Amino acid sequence: MIKDSGGRQASRIDEARAGGDAPALDTATSPDRAVTSLLPSLFMAAVEQAPVAISITDSRANILYANAAFTRVTGYPRAEIIGRNESVLSHKVTPRALYEDLWRHLTERRPWTGTLLNRGRDGEPYLAEVTIAPVADAEGQATHFIGMHRDITEVHRLERELRDHMALVESVFTLAPVAIVLIGPDGARIRENAAYLRLRGELGCDPAEHAFGALGLSLAAWEQAGGLAQFKDREVGVGGAGERPARWLSCSTTRVDGVESRPDAFFEPEAKGYLLLALSDVSVQRRRREELRISALRAQLTEHELTEGVRETVDGAVFQLDSLVGRIGAVQALIECREQPGDAGILEALSLAREAGEAAKLRLSGALPPARRPRRSMVNLNEMLRDVLAIATPRMLAAGVMVDWRPERTLPPYWGDPVALQDLFRQLIENALDALDEVPASARMLTVRSQLGNGEIEIAIEDSGQGIAREYQLKIFEPFYTTRAEQGRAGMGLAIVQNVINAHDALIWLDAEHSPGASFHVVFPLSTRTQRRAAGEA
Repeated sequence: MIKDSGGRQASRIDEARAGGDAPALDTATSPDRAVTSLLPSLFMAAVEQAPVAISITDSRANILYANAAFTRVTGYPRAEIIGRNESVLSHKVTPRALYEDLWRHLTERRPWTGTLLNRGRDGEPYLAEVTIAPVADAEGQATHFIGMHRDITEVHRLERELRDHMALVESVFTLAPVAIVLIGPDGARIRENAAYLRLRGELGCDPAEHAFGALGLSLAAWEQAGGLAQFKDREVGVGGAGERPARWLSCSTTRVDGVESRPDAFFEPEAKGYLLLALSDVSVQRRRREELRISALRAQLTEHELTEGVRETVDGAVFQLDSLVGRIGAVQALIECREQPGDAGILEALSLAREAGEAAKLRLSGALPPARRPRRSMVNLNEMLRDVLAIATPRMLAAGVMVDWRPERTLPPYWGDPVALQDLFRQLIENALDALDEVPASARMLTVRSQLGNGEIEIAIEDSGQGIAREYQLKIFEPFYTTRAEQGRAGMGLAIVQNVINAHDALIWLDAEHSPGASFHVVFPLSTRTQRRAAGEA
């Protein structure tokens, strides 16, 4: 019925155009008639030129019409496909339930939309996005079906690859052993992986907030910080007492640029920045590096101590030999003045002894190890004391010594020779431990304090040993003087301490009122010209 009326109308229009004498349509007074006269040819041209494959079938799905796009998609020429059933396009892989659902919709005079696996004329399968709608007559019975479909094989492939890629990325993000968090421009946490949630539970704080705070950055304003918020392998400490963190985290960030998803930003995309923060626990590696550093420092201080000990010993031997040679010379001079018969042999012997003594002095002086050249830099005395305590830890554990470490919270840097200062602190702590060996294990206490005040840094090292008798307190810093056999105190080490003190314009004193044990105080002035110049250059 639709086909016949349309055909007659189209025929009348064609005849009028051919004759040239058909009256013009009054579209102003008869718009419906104008539209009606254009519909059949316009619809036919639109369907024929549509980029979507369109076919019209009878009620049994036999193809009555196929447009040009149908031929391009399926490969079937129009003359070959007309009269054949739409099932020629079906692929056996398509589930039967899908076709049952399709026919159920059409039987109920409802359109159906879905994806079918079709097969082209060349036998190659392709995915088709299909819409089929029934065409009903005046009585409402479906007499024809109109189908539209397009090849979405490539779209499906790209979507599947994208889904697989996203699933892979999501799996890596979720299961990665490194804690990862995606942060929005305002600092909001967009995504957190399982490792990040686990780390937050273990630390009892937000790892990202702590890391940025430790680095002096604001998480809420990371985008304004620009390049400052982008860093790699920055280590921050978390937890622990005093200055020694319980755990260390290595932090790295990467900026991830996205675009705004609002509809009004479709044609003019707006950039939207995210920050990807990755945190890995490097506590074990950090402890190993610290152990290696302490071992190297222990070896360095031991070598320095041995060298200084040899120098002190040789210097002392040269000093004593020089004194002996001097006495020989004095005796020789007295005998020469006496001019007694028979003194010639004695004088010759004394002369030979004096010459041998002078030669020995020269040989000993030549055997002295070269003096280490001091190399000064800005040092943190708290860190230096902590390192020396770490070196002495095995001995303190073996002896059952309790340590009371009370560092000043913040100390200004000090311009000094790191090796010499470390040796100074080591000698004082070793001497204190020597003293503690003489008291019961239950009474062994070592106290180390640092404090800042009046333009100077004061370090106090105290022990609960037997103390130093007053008659020895003025002699303990003399070279080669020792009370170790009597009171368990070392003498050579304190002489080295005195040399370091003198080289740094510092001061050391012994608190005579401290009891029990001994209390050494080392004062480093910060107001000297050298310290002020060094601080200004730093």
